[in-house]
Amino acid sequence: MNKYSRNNNKSIAVLLPARNAEEYLREAIESILSQTFENFQLIVVDDASTDSTWSIIKRFNDSRIMRIKLAESKGIVNALNVALRASDSEFVARIDADDIARNDRFEKQVEFLRSHPEVGVCGSSIKMIRGGHSCYVRYPECHNEIVSSLMVYKRSICHPTVMMRRSVLNLHQLQYTDNYRHAEDLFLWHELAHKTKFHNLREPLLAYRVHTEQVSSRFKEEQTIQTRALLMRSLPNYLPSLCSHTCQDLLNLVIFEADKKGDQINLPSLYARMNAINRADNLAAPAIFNEALLCKFLETVFKRNLGLRNTLFVVLTVLCKKPKLLINDLGRALMHIRVYLNSNWAK
Repeated sequence: MNKYSRNNNKSIAVLLPARNAEEYLREAIESILSQTFENFQLIVVDDASTDSTWSIIKRFNDSRIMRIKLAESKGIVNALNVALRASDSEFVARIDADDIARNDRFEKQVEFLRSHPEVGVCGSSIKMIRGGHSCYVRYPECHNEIVSSLMVYKRSICHPTVMMRRSVLNLHQLQYTDNYRHAEDLFLWHELAHKTKFHNLREPLLAYRVHTEQVSSRFKEEQTIQTRALLMRSLPNYLPSLCSHTCQDLLNLVIFEADKKGDQINLPSLYARMNAINRADNLAAPAIFNEALLCKFLETVFKRNLGLRNTLFVVLTVLCKKPKLLINDLGRALMHIRVYLNSNWAK
């Protein structure tokens, strides 16, 4: 039996794991406690922090907070599952200790989920912040857009924005797993993609903080290795016709490895093969799949040296098929360059 008391009257259980999170934790907790939708339980799990994290958690005097302090740190997956087992609610929501939820986030997500019973996972777009700068980052909205993006490791669904139906997790006996370290959210999305519908609200309901201490920065190499292994396992579930050669070409493109020469990737060939496979397997409407693929190609040519041939192919194809993609992604790329050059970005 679970040693933490559950509250069956709460609509939402909010999972907030924290490990040495003293710098931003107060803002994260305050953003949850100020929600316009008030029927929730915030479960804060201190993963054996060595700084003032536990003191910050104890300062909040609110009956909706459940405080759990772990004696030994076993990582974020364990902390998330401890919180998950301690809760019993209609919905499960996530937030990280360094993010800030908009005060109407829960209200918007509960309203959407209750009016769309076929959707089991609801996220949102985000406002990405670092230093004194911020920019709006749009996430794909409908299920087929999200799944197509998930399959090509393109921006799909942002973990700390998510609200999930407890019934979906219970039905399929799903929780977080350490099988793919530092990619536990990606594993969960690949598991759920075939079991329920996804949706992202267009509005940015979360301020997502980018800094050097977050997992994607501190454990980038291991995360890359685990993500590649996860995609290799998951891709055939989306596209049964995907041959090993095309699968390897796609992985070499979407998972950056320093020893791979980008200009050796033949993007026109990969583009044609992937679209043909999607038509054969009917993963998504050709227009939706094509847009996700082009978005990934466009993102990649901005991030990696893929050679003049590939860059020209992507830019010209996007201009012909989806000129808005070029405007949106190029604008965001220029925004990041400007922020990076600013001294605040480097702090």
